[in-house]
Amino acid sequence: MSNNVRNPTTESNLNFLDRAIAIFSPQIAYERMRFRNALNNGHKAGGQSASRANWTPIIGTGESINKISRDRMRARARDAERNSDIANGILLAYRRNIVGRGFNLQSRTKNEAFNELAEKLWRRWSKPENCDLTGQQSLREMLNMIVQRYKVDGGILIIKTYVKDAKYPFKIQIREVDDIDGLGRIQADNGNVVVNGIELDKYNRPTAYYLKKTDPNGFTNYEIERVEAERVLFFWQRQRPSEYREISSLARSLPRIRDTDDYLETVSFAHKIAASLALVITQKFPDGIVGGMGRSLQTFLDKFGTPMPPEKKIQGFGGGDILYLEPGQDATSVIPTGAAAETKEFTTTQQRLAAAGQGLSHESASRDVSEVNYSSARQNLLEDEKTYLDIQMSLIEHVLSKMYEEVIKSSYQAGLIPVSEYPDFWTNLDDYLEHEFIPQGMPWIDPQKEANAKKIGIESMTLTRKDLAASEGKDWKEQLKQLAAEKQMMEELGLEYPVMKTTKGADTDATKEDNGGTGGDSPKNEGSDTD
Repeated sequence: MSNNVRNPTTESNLNFLDRAIAIFSPQIAYERMRFRNALNNGHKAGGQSASRANWTPIIGTGESINKISRDRMRARARDAERNSDIANGILLAYRRNIVGRGFNLQSRTKNEAFNELAEKLWRRWSKPENCDLTGQQSLREMLNMIVQRYKVDGGILIIKTYVKDAKYPFKIQIREVDDIDGLGRIQADNGNVVVNGIELDKYNRPTAYYLKKTDPNGFTNYEIERVEAERVLFFWQRQRPSEYREISSLARSLPRIRDTDDYLETVSFAHKIAASLALVITQKFPDGIVGGMGRSLQTFLDKFGTPMPPEKKIQGFGGGDILYLEPGQDATSVIPTGAAAETKEFTTTQQRLAAAGQGLSHESASRDVSEVNYSSARQNLLEDEKTYLDIQMSLIEHVLSKMYEEVIKSSYQAGLIPVSEYPDFWTNLDDYLEHEFIPQGMPWIDPQKEANAKKIGIESMTLTRKDLAASEGKDWKEQLKQLAAEKQMMEELGLEYPVMKTTKGADTDATKEDNGGTGGDSPKNEGSDTD
């Protein structure tokens, strides 16, 4: 290209201001053009095209962004919890599969006698009168409430409390995140910074929580209690290093849930109208004059010299009524039209997206298994199990293990663990606190295929009995003890004890994909049944 030929692309990207700047400083004008091209032709997500003109999210620390709408999102999430079927489908899936029958404790010390005693103390402490400060809920029931509040509110406070004159002095108190005084002081008396009701040290580690005192009626006298962080189990999920408080995880699906609920209400209302008779009464006057106030009424009186006939409103009628209209009135039926035929497809899509935003499959959240086969159902179950397992592990690490340690230490102090038998308790405290919590196992989709796969794993020694029992939420040692007891009793009664035999040519149905139909068993090819 010769020097006297202009570059049309460069020329088009120079606006009037750039051309004016180019006269005095071509370098600055070129830099402006280069950065403008980078904005428009670089990452599309960072472009400034007309279609993204309104996409201007704010940027800042996690806490500075969350606190803007934390309370509003929590209120909306609770409203959906109270009124939305879609939201409750998601929440019930979590309740069923995270806690369910509870968590199985296994004490892991080298002393079997201590293990049995510790597990017995834990079971007794889990009763309502022993673990709950109010004496109303068992540990399993409180865990269900903790999981629900964790999903709806974003978090929950568990206060470790000791009560005098009690057989089990250690108890827990559940408090909502609303009790955190987020609008109070910004600096503690010791100089630590206070962020939305949480006191932090120089490493941004919580050292205390400022909680409002509220009576059972929900009224507060604005008296604030400072609770040491070592007494508080704050169960929430942290997404960014600069976050210090909870945010509702249900919030990301709330707009879709709300839109779907509004749509279903509108469709339902349209069906109600279509199932009944709705009329619009119109009034006509001679020579096309429309009755009304002001100039139209005066025109009618001037022309006819008689008052306008009084208006008679017809607001409704019952079944079997005959409707008589006044002279000049006309009735037009109202038949609503809409997208009622597309309701199922729209609702299913919205439910699927809302469930996916919470890490669940559509089938788990909606209980609709009409469009799955064995393979797809199993794949969804495995992915859902990973979502549940993540919360289960957090619940074990941040709540259950902390509770267990307090139960064992307080039981030793209360004399429930004999000091004479375990004099080295405090010296070897970490060893005495060794334990494991096993969450409930996931159910089988096809018991025969699942059992056969586990049988092959045991026989091929690629699966241990401990892992197999843990996958079902059981203790493998307890299983073996129970099997031995059953075998002994059957021998005493003269009954034959069944012995598992290795079968050659094991059932290969476990590796076949069920592609027949939508739910239910599909027909097998003739001669392929190896049962």
